[in-house]
Amino acid sequence: MKTLRIGLALLLAFGLSAPARAQSTAFVQGENQFAISLYGKLAEQPGNFVVAPYSVALALGMVYAGARGHTAAEIAAALHVQNMSLAAFEQQAAKPVLAVTGLGTFTNASALWVQRGFAVPSAFRHTIQQTFSGSVSEVDFSNPDDAADRINTWADASTQGMIQNAFTPQMFRPAPDMVLANAVYFKAVWQKPFDKRVTRPWLFHVAPGRDVSVPMMTINGTFLLAQEPKAQILTLPYKGDASMIIILPKARFGLPAIEAGLSDGELNRWLADQQEAAQTVVSLPKFRATSTSTLQAPLAALGVKAVFAPGLANLSGMSAQAAYLSAMIQKTFIDVNESGTEAAGVAGSFSAGASFGAPPTPQFIAGHPFLYLIRANSTGAILFMGRVVNPASG
Repeated sequence: MKTLRIGLALLLAFGLSAPARAQSTAFVQGENQFAISLYGKLAEQPGNFVVAPYSVALALGMVYAGARGHTAAEIAAALHVQNMSLAAFEQQAAKPVLAVTGLGTFTNASALWVQRGFAVPSAFRHTIQQTFSGSVSEVDFSNPDDAADRINTWADASTQGMIQNAFTPQMFRPAPDMVLANAVYFKAVWQKPFDKRVTRPWLFHVAPGRDVSVPMMTINGTFLLAQEPKAQILTLPYKGDASMIIILPKARFGLPAIEAGLSDGELNRWLADQQEAAQTVVSLPKFRATSTSTLQAPLAALGVKAVFAPGLANLSGMSAQAAYLSAMIQKTFIDVNESGTEAAGVAGSFSAGASFGAPPTPQFIAGHPFLYLIRANSTGAILFMGRVVNPASG
């Protein structure tokens, strides 16, 4: 019996701008725990990086809908939804995690491409179309150039042109029988934009004995701020239903210790400790980052193993023949500037400074490595997480 290679692709694009009380569902709570766990595994790599955990969770959710037995159990445990029925999971996964208010743009798209003539169970096809609002199309993967072109065209359109040429023909050799994809696009502006006239060079401390000059944005205003023993936690809201949370270690090179102890519970406690701090000087470097992450190893470290193993994976809900995921990648992009934030991510799986004179207190000066995340205010869902070690290096 032929073993099928199933392709799974996730695509994101973001561009970002008052926090509301989060009303998290069990799916969002699980996704946030998954986000921080995934970040922890990816943080073992050096330098800047950014990951889009919500997109990874949605893509795994589509696989979960077609998984059975031990394979399904591993995915459910990684997403922290093992106490939910599949029906309840699909119902909550279908709910929007970010409110669209007209102040920004948010779209979420899913798609299933099937090898021409390959039979997909009607129940799985229905799940993609109804739960994930996805399209289902046939493609000839034996013509990898055409297949890559068609999927890249969809990716480009779904991310407002931010993700181009995400897939190469080589990715479809040998040819998969299915490719699953998720794309998210979000763009808005800061609730309180930075004044470009104030941005000026600043020394950013990359490592002991190594500084780089970067454009540092500065603003003075009232922000939510928490002073914890080892870190400052700042919320920078966007217009609409999203905020950037910045976790700045108090020790100049204390980010590894913060990352090692980070948990969903700790993050929630920090956010609960935040209070409005008037006349706060906030200095944040402009930065851009592009990451390409191979996700099999991090997911395996989180317990998702069987789905990648030929002969062990049970994906009988999406195929009558033996099937497995042959690879999973994510490409993510983020751009933070005076107006707001724009970011994009594509993941695939295959079967000195500014001053206002005498600065008032408190101050939040991000002049050394820090961690950030982008979060929906209404649900608390973590959409992006990343680390800035050197703003001068994309």
